[in-house]
Amino acid sequence: MHGNPSPLTERKRLLLAQSQMNRSAFGREWDSFCDEATNLAHEARKLGSLASTGAAMFASGAALRRLLFKRNGRRTSWMGTLINGARAGFSIWLALRQRVR
Repeated sequence: MHGNPSPLTERKRLLLAQSQMNRSAFGREWDSFCDEATNLAHEARKLGSLASTGAAMFASGAALRRLLFKRNGRRTSWMGTLINGARAGFSIWLALRQRVR
């Protein structure tokens, strides 16, 4: 009986070997999945940063337009226009500077 394993013992040995192979394959697939999830999160952060910068620039542009082209009929002095433009430019610069960090 010791020299010739039974069919049940041989089947158990094969199932254990197959189980080990499946665990190894699952580990590799899990690592690949985690890498892809990390890459996807990185791309989502880049896209979110780009959208946030675009929204800040759009809002600054709208504010600049409101400051430069008032609709109340009276014109502002060139000094007021210059100051308002500098203020809007500074807010754009701050928005872009925060995104770079």
